Amino acid sequence: MKERKSNFELLRIILMCTIPIYHLMVYNGVYYVDNANGILALIFTVGGAIPADYAFVALSSYFMLERKDEAKAMSQKGFRGFLSQPVIKRFLYLAAQVLTLYIVKVVVLRLLFGYNNTEYFVDFFLMKGAWWYIYPYMVLSLIYPILNRFIARLKDNMLGVVTVVLGVIFVLNGVRNNGSFPQDMVAFIFVYFLMAVLKRWDYKYYFGLPTKRKIMGSFAATCYGLMLFATIYVKKIAMSYVALNGAVENGDFATQGIKQTISDIQDVAITNVTSQGMTNFVIGRYHLMSLLMGIAIFFVFKDIDIGIKPVINKISKTTMYVFLLHDTWMGVFWYFGKCWNDFGEYSTPEFLLWMAIYLVSSFVMAGLCCVIYEKCIKPIWSILIDKMTVVK
Repeated sequence: MKERKSNFELLRIILMCTIPIYHLMVYNGVYYVDNANGILALIFTVGGAIPADYAFVALSSYFMLERKDEAKAMSQKGFRGFLSQPVIKRFLYLAAQVLTLYIVKVVVLRLLFGYNNTEYFVDFFLMKGAWWYIYPYMVLSLIYPILNRFIARLKDNMLGVVTVVLGVIFVLNGVRNNGSFPQDMVAFIFVYFLMAVLKRWDYKYYFGLPTKRKIMGSFAATCYGLMLFATIYVKKIAMSYVALNGAVENGDFATQGIKQTISDIQDVAITNVTSQGMTNFVIGRYHLMSLLMGIAIFFVFKDIDIGIKPVINKISKTTMYVFLLHDTWMGVFWYFGKCWNDFGEYSTPEFLLWMAIYLVSSFVMAGLCCVIYEKCIKPIWSILIDKMTVVK
């Protein structure tokens, strides 16, 4: 197999650095107004996993839109012939990898915390965590040939209309900010269609801006700056309120909707709950500015020419393992009493040190898992998948 150029592989590595850090911040009090490192946590969180997720979707869409695979119904070769199609075979290998890592995740976490553990941070954050992304990605990897044929039949104007409709639904989902698989699929398909529109412009323009590195970098930085300003501004006011009045006890922690949050700001009634609501909205899955920032980041790296760098490409192969197992690795830290809802008590140097330790060790752990899977487990899956997909 021809080795890929390393510009996109470098992008994968950089994006994957943001995702474990994002979840480390979210699970360690980025919402809390009385967190001494709250502002620093916001700096790492706002530009973290969500823009990175959409940069990943844009990157995947870029390659999928170029593929010529045709997803056909069962032909005269029967069901096995259907399974042997490239898109189906790639999906089976992806599903095998995801299933294997899911088993690893469940076994490790349940052995550490018990099979009957209902602790919110374990049962919700660690057991579910970042996995919301992988399910719509798997579906997209299966249906993209159908989307490609549908897109090919659309004229430019109609493709634009479909993309705008998807965009409107995406924004409305962001206002509601209640994550679900159907809404995740809307987000992924919106990015896919938006990339299809950009492809018809030969990827030369992005909302009227030339897709040159400096311009796209400035665009991404502007998106990040605006999101960061909004969250820090509200948090600073909330910190002053809490200092004077004490924290507001509220059962709707971090779930206040953006409408009520805006109403609080208009009424100058900003409390810790308001700050939580603003933070939750900005770092939520369906934030339009995060999506736009992610696609801009993709363009920053698209035309970088660094040739083929074997070391970069090798590290890049671990990113899927980092993505699917970093929550599990965080559980190991938690089990030993580290980095569990205590970042507000750390000094800034300790805060940064533990963040670096967690990130680097996540990549080391992922590298080991990658080697074990490729050497020991994938060959077994290959035998099973080949038996299912080889046409006799």
